[in-house]
Amino acid sequence: MSLKNYGEAEIQEDLNKLLLKVQKELKKKMFPRKHIKLLWRDVNIGLKKLDDTILGTYETIKDKDNELKIHHKININNWVYDEYKNGLYGLGIEKRYCKRRLNNTIAHELIHAYVYEKYEWLGDEYGFHRDGSPVFLSILVFLNIPSGHAAMKGFKHTDIYKKVKEYVSFESLEIYLIHLTCEYEKKFRYLETIILQDENKVYINNFTFSAGDTTGLKGEVTNTAIIKGCMSKANIFTIGANADIDKLNDLVLSKVNRNVFETKHVMLYCETIRDKRNKYKLQSMNI
Repeated sequence: MSLKNYGEAEIQEDLNKLLLKVQKELKKKMFPRKHIKLLWRDVNIGLKKLDDTILGTYETIKDKDNELKIHHKININNWVYDEYKNGLYGLGIEKRYCKRRLNNTIAHELIHAYVYEKYEWLGDEYGFHRDGSPVFLSILVFLNIPSGHAAMKGFKHTDIYKKVKEYVSFESLEIYLIHLTCEYEKKFRYLETIILQDENKVYINNFTFSAGDTTGLKGEVTNTAIIKGCMSKANIFTIGANADIDKLNDLVLSKVNRNVFETKHVMLYCETIRDKRNKYKLQSMNI
């Protein structure tokens, strides 16, 4: 059998039941004997044709007229649900494994939603709910929810991972994670602007946690300009859980000084004679 043998209403009812079941299981593990909601916003779940290597995805859907009004969207890859219903290759092989895989996928995406609601108010632009975030990865580890991203493999070699493994209650873990989130937010704010007066340089930096493919610090985009004789660089970094927060200042300066970025732009403002001279210099430099 294939998905063609199931009606849309039947599939949606099945997914809704699975979503509710997994939510209850997570709540029991995270907040035993407490009458609180796992999530405050609505969650929609559905099937979607995705890349064959992807089990599911999470989306934060914001209202067009009010960005503060959101709901969560979980997409399950068609083939994941198909094998859940029919087993591997449609032969009923390892059907139990397929059911566990689907449940774990839903749980994984629900934790994205949970971290968004619980931690993003501390720094919405940083993406604490993304796959490369140490906060998100910590909760997955505590709940024994799998992740196929490189970020999880790298995370297992960090001191944060060792600390997470020591916690026996989710509430105590969250106290640690809230402090950790504040540390990252404080460091990111501190590094937003780096002024090197002796070198006549200003660096403006933006950070966001990776989607799971970056474990350390990666330079994504840099924009360079000369304004009144001062070199200004605006930089975008993605960061993974393996980047040592205590060494982040040195890591950023190293990336900027070596100009290690995926994409580089030069914006040549010529407000002075010196700027005009620098324009021709910049055109021949790798900046």
